[in-house]
Amino acid sequence: MRTNFFALLFFVTITSAYSPIFVPEWSWQIGSSPTDIVLYDIDDDRLAEVAIAQAPNRIIILNNTGDSILWTFLTSSAITRLTVLQSGKEEPLLIVGASPYLWAVNPQGRVAWQVLLTGIDNQPILWLLTENFDPDLGVEILAVTRNSFFVVLPNRQLVRKVLLPILPKQVAIGNLNNDGYQEIVISDFNRLIVYNSKGEILTDLTLANLSDELNQGFDLYDFNSDRIEEIVAIMHTKPAQEGEVMNSLSCFSATGEIMWQNQAIPGSPKAIRVLRSEIYVGGTDFNGNDYLAKFDRTGRILKKVNLHQLTTTPILYSPVAKFNQNPIYLQDLYSIGNLLLVTLGWRDEKVRKITDLRLFSTTLDEINLFSPEYFSNLDILFSDRNQTILNLCIGSVNGDTLADMLVVRTGQAKNYVIDCLINRSELIARAEKERWNNYRSALFLRNRSLAARYRRQAQILAFGFGNIGSAVRTENLIHQEWQNYLKSIFVRTIFWTSIIFLLIGGFSVFVVRPIIKRRTQRLAQVEAKPMPTIVRLATELVALNHNYIVKGNWRGACNRLYEIINDYGLKQDRDLGLIFEKGTSAELFSEPSPKPINLQIHYHRFLARLTNESRTANLADLVKRICYNTLGSKTQIGELTLNRNEYIPRQINETKINEAEKLAVSFVYLINRDFPDIYPKLRLYWDTRLYNWLEHLCTDHLRYAQHYAHFVFDYESATEWNRKLVLHLVSDASEQIDFNRRDSHLLTEWEALKSDYGDYIQIPDNAQGLYFPAEKIWVKILDLISILKSSILFL
Repeated sequence: MRTNFFALLFFVTITSAYSPIFVPEWSWQIGSSPTDIVLYDIDDDRLAEVAIAQAPNRIIILNNTGDSILWTFLTSSAITRLTVLQSGKEEPLLIVGASPYLWAVNPQGRVAWQVLLTGIDNQPILWLLTENFDPDLGVEILAVTRNSFFVVLPNRQLVRKVLLPILPKQVAIGNLNNDGYQEIVISDFNRLIVYNSKGEILTDLTLANLSDELNQGFDLYDFNSDRIEEIVAIMHTKPAQEGEVMNSLSCFSATGEIMWQNQAIPGSPKAIRVLRSEIYVGGTDFNGNDYLAKFDRTGRILKKVNLHQLTTTPILYSPVAKFNQNPIYLQDLYSIGNLLLVTLGWRDEKVRKITDLRLFSTTLDEINLFSPEYFSNLDILFSDRNQTILNLCIGSVNGDTLADMLVVRTGQAKNYVIDCLINRSELIARAEKERWNNYRSALFLRNRSLAARYRRQAQILAFGFGNIGSAVRTENLIHQEWQNYLKSIFVRTIFWTSIIFLLIGGFSVFVVRPIIKRRTQRLAQVEAKPMPTIVRLATELVALNHNYIVKGNWRGACNRLYEIINDYGLKQDRDLGLIFEKGTSAELFSEPSPKPINLQIHYHRFLARLTNESRTANLADLVKRICYNTLGSKTQIGELTLNRNEYIPRQINETKINEAEKLAVSFVYLINRDFPDIYPKLRLYWDTRLYNWLEHLCTDHLRYAQHYAHFVFDYESATEWNRKLVLHLVSDASEQIDFNRRDSHLLTEWEALKSDYGDYIQIPDNAQGLYFPAEKIWVKILDLISILKSSILFL
């Protein structure tokens, strides 16, 4: 074989005699003996995960590709059976039969609930089924042991327990009388009992009057399309005279009435299965040969084949020579879609093991599962002819409607292996969907899963189907096809890469860039600046208006405004940025005008935005809110308007103190003659930090007061450009603020504010700076907004 850096090429020619129905997808080492295996979708991805019960009490959940364990679960007793409970849109539950308990495990591997099956004395749970026996109760769980069966609801409620008079060998569920409820059919191969949904016996049939154990079952099917299923089984009778046992294929109703019984069955039947209204019976004839026979819906034989006379290559392997002392015999029949799977094996100490698999069409023509000669070249499956199959699970592993097969077989050193055999039709469909290469009449498949698990290198496999692939392909042809494939991949990669880059570029230009631009512009506006920056900016503009604009020095105003815009990063502001859109401040005076029109319009708009009420507050309203939050919403607050010389704290509250011994809160507004109605409409720059500090200050003022607490508002206007709102806190509290202790909590917060806000907000340096008797502290705040609004009127 030729090897390059891309891949190791394998080429296998398969003739029409070897067209595999199933091909191996993956294998996984289980370890100790598995007791049961089920498929179910635990994560709602439409792909089935594999649940394996590993002896004695461990459950393993594999993903559908068999390369990782999702989670494990341990029980307190030995696990014998698994099933899946799916009720409506609720998440599926894995039901674990570990006598004497039933466990429900959610998709995350945690216990959803647990129920105790009483009175079974640690007998193993032989069957575990889910069915809607009673439409009024929803989906229920049927657990069958050696001497009883239990019906359990998903809410852990034990509906009923029924003792069995027979040792169950087969259990089935079906609608046998069209009463809207499901019936339970249990057989020990000599006797068959039908129970209704309430656990009452409807029918008790004797199938054999022999003392020997018979190995054959029964099946349920609606033969006459009346929505009522019938029971089809083999009846054995032994004449009074010595002679051969007589077997008849019989069909019963739920009441035990024989609907037809008209065909003698030779030898010892072992298994029975109904597939598409046709009855298949497998057994051993009087000469010791295993046979498979097909009957129509009335019991008339259509065809019979001898399994030991088939000329095709053994499907898996032929261990007859090794187990001559334990002769091969037919064990069971399985339906896989429209196909019939026959298992043959041997018995060792009453333990059945499968050594051979046969797959038949509905016409009883044998079909190859897969060829050991082919797969021995890749060393994938069944290279050891001494292997035996312990268990089979048939279902859709990959989430489609095609049946796949999970085979549990013996491995090395008494370990067990699980093999996932996927349907050939699924492999072909996958090749067509993923557009795997077609070269002339051969189908070339690049199977990554096989490469990753079995060769660790890329592979090309040529599968032949029907008459395809009979011609031998040389290595050069495969190498040429591989090079052509790589070229096509390269061209498609370049094309789609270019398309992706164009899409990314267009998306960046037409979508991302405008979004970033809008965000950048939004952050460049004055509204996006933090409050300390806005306060300092407003202070700068007040000084600019006082020093330049009011005095008519427009050139100096423009130069100073140009510096402010650069210092505060406002070149992209929608108003200030337009003032100097032509260049520097000197260009504003290209036309002789006492007021540059650019400055007049855009500066006016900027000041209007800077003084709007979006980030401002009325100080009196804030203090009232703090009082209500501290004392309660029903607190009575007195409000007075006085001249400065009329305010005497004790006299204001003398009447109130005499009426009730509780705290009296008053708001006192001292009249300013120049601005008599300033308090209701006064707005100040405010943010959360300032509010938190004010809340701390006012809360302490209320809590430490004994009888009265006053909030005195005063408005100082030294000049038109220097106006302040003053809040005096006056109370009869015994505690005083020590202004010399700058490490106190209140003053520490104030120092942090002062470093950011500067002279915008002030407090006294010491107690000598207080104005009134019983005053504790005052707070002065610059009235920048009123000053700027006056400037707007001037402009």
